[in-house]
Amino acid sequence: MSSLLKRFAHAVLRTALLSALLLLTASVARAADLTPAQKLEMKQLYEKATRAYDVGKYNEAIEDYQKAYEIGGDPPMLYNIAQAYRLNDQPAEALRFYRRYLQRAPNARNREDVERKIAEVEKTVEERRKAAAAATPPPLPAPPVATTPAPTPTPAPVGPPAPTNGPTTTPSTALGTETPGVTATAPPVEEGSGRTLKIVGWSSVGVGVLCGAGALITGLMARSKGQDLTNMSNAGLVFDPNVEHSGKVLNNVTIGLGIAGGVFAVAGAVLVVVGSSGSGESAAPAPEGTTPPAPSSPSAMVAPWIGSGLVGAGAAFRF
Repeated sequence: MSSLLKRFAHAVLRTALLSALLLLTASVARAADLTPAQKLEMKQLYEKATRAYDVGKYNEAIEDYQKAYEIGGDPPMLYNIAQAYRLNDQPAEALRFYRRYLQRAPNARNREDVERKIAEVEKTVEERRKAAAAATPPPLPAPPVATTPAPTPTPAPVGPPAPTNGPTTTPSTALGTETPGVTATAPPVEEGSGRTLKIVGWSSVGVGVLCGAGALITGLMARSKGQDLTNMSNAGLVFDPNVEHSGKVLNNVTIGLGIAGGVFAVAGAVLVVVGSSGSGESAAPAPEGTTPPAPSSPSAMVAPWIGSGLVGAGAAFRF
């Protein structure tokens, strides 16, 4: 029984560690898609476009930013193209690229600033459309077309209602979504193995706390990168892809550490509760002539929480 409990504890810890490593690996894998030659070409196009942007050669800047985007697909290039179109007095094209930028980067740090620019450009486009409509003479009215009235249909006779033998029921459909949880039922714990489970559980809780601290630190670093991008946007400057990329990596690392910390903490809590329930139980003799109740095995349910702005895990225990 002791070896079975140890295997159960090791399986929980291995699963938590593997989940954290997979999340961290996926956040960095996207940066290795480009070859060194493509990265160099993209950097050269970005620097050339930025120099043209700084001296007001917006058509050249637009062309080079588009080439850089076609190589790497970096959303900040779409923002730079929109900025160049707006300053080049092409509001319709600027509006299209601002919207496309928000579609590709819905969680962009400068989203509020881009939305204000979209409102201003929309107003400019609407004013120009009205001015063009006022300058164009209205079309001549078309001659009236003679129409023949349609014949009036004859109503069909109405018969008595059909008899009903019983009440009519309408099926109803209950709509809802449920998040499946992972239920783990622990085997009965012997008194000698409860201490081992509690030690392993508290160790797992400690690892979860360290992951949470790491998530807090990387989250603050990602927030700093986002603030830098917001300040650049407010100053009317173009994006630096390196800053944007660093912020994305830090944000993904924060999410990975947060999930890993939640998994480790929940797994450790499960082991501590299971160990405590096994070591704290005392066998009391059943009254004479009665049958003692069957011992119930403690169980725990772990359910992940992943949604917009929410990453974590929850747990429920039953004894």
